[in-house]
Amino acid sequence: MSGFNRLQKEVIGAGLCTDCGSCVGVCPSKAIVMDYEFEEPKLQKECPPRCNLCYEICPGKDIPIPDLERLAFGRQRDTGEEFIGVSQDLIKGYATDIGSRNAGSSGGVASALLIYALENDIIDAAIVSGMSKEKPWRFEPKIAINREQVLAAARSKYILIPTNAILGEALEKGFKRLGVVGLPCHMHAIRKMQMHGMPKKTVNSIKFCIGLMCAINYDYRGTEHLIEEVCGVPLDQVAGLEYRAGAYPGLFTVITRDGKEVAITDNERRFHTIGFQHNRCMMCYDYTAVVADITVGDDFDPAMKRGVAGWTAMIVRSDVGKNLVNDAQAAKYIHTEPIKKENFFQGGFEWKKHGGAYHITERKRHGWPTPDYHMPINYPVPLHREMFLNHPHLIG
Repeated sequence: MSGFNRLQKEVIGAGLCTDCGSCVGVCPSKAIVMDYEFEEPKLQKECPPRCNLCYEICPGKDIPIPDLERLAFGRQRDTGEEFIGVSQDLIKGYATDIGSRNAGSSGGVASALLIYALENDIIDAAIVSGMSKEKPWRFEPKIAINREQVLAAARSKYILIPTNAILGEALEKGFKRLGVVGLPCHMHAIRKMQMHGMPKKTVNSIKFCIGLMCAINYDYRGTEHLIEEVCGVPLDQVAGLEYRAGAYPGLFTVITRDGKEVAITDNERRFHTIGFQHNRCMMCYDYTAVVADITVGDDFDPAMKRGVAGWTAMIVRSDVGKNLVNDAQAAKYIHTEPIKKENFFQGGFEWKKHGGAYHITERKRHGWPTPDYHMPINYPVPLHREMFLNHPHLIG
């Protein structure tokens, strides 16, 4: 059985596909493409019978977190790291360039780190996600090679994007050193590539990974629902889209072809898309992208009020990540300060460590397919009580 046939049977057909695009990005024969209508991969030509690469690196069914942590960091998480993963430093920060900071959903640190790496000969290109030209309410993987292209791809997108699908294309275009920004599932796939040492050219090209904290993601039909039924804008009149435009926390904003802007609050966006959660995302247990070199996300400090300048919360995990952050700060691309550890136990933590655990446990109870993270995941477990009463070091 070919790798894709196994993928179809055990992952895609079982509802475990994350839509990360990794199988497309590594396929040596270009037999796999993304079906953007159904948000899953499909074969466009015959799959080599002895090639199992797509199946081996897939993060949909099998995610051996302990092995991936040892691979990436030389150790597994220790006491005090149970809920957010291996960490060398917990900090918050922002891009010192006001344009970069304002372009981001929070503090613009991810963009600033990519710009620093591009302008200081660390990488040739960054793998990011940006607006589709054909359907400007949809988003797709992009290759950014300069400041302008990085900033054009800034800000959060609450929609499935097969970011890793573009890895092969980046190498074909001659880029040999890549920085990748993606969600936990994108990071899982990259580490699995490194674990298997395949594809060698791809593995050797990736110089660092920036993971995005991820609570939940949505099928694109949820965005279309927001645009057409909530904002009242026909899809053929959409010229652009921002999930979090303007000052923190941002407004869901549709830009029409005649230059008008129709906006709703971030809370309204959440309310109207909650029914469009991607089923596989509801079984994800990784909120903080635990195998990335650096994890970034919103700082949920109580001081963060609507309209104030945003801050980025960061978990620096690897030596590669630490060097990148330190060097970018020394070069004045970013500013950082210490952060309270409890700030990471808000937002998507609730979705993944409670909701994700619940869905996995319930599906197992019914004998349905679930992802295997190779670590204990049980519900009910009173995680908040356990953290604050039995693990005071987590918030010390």
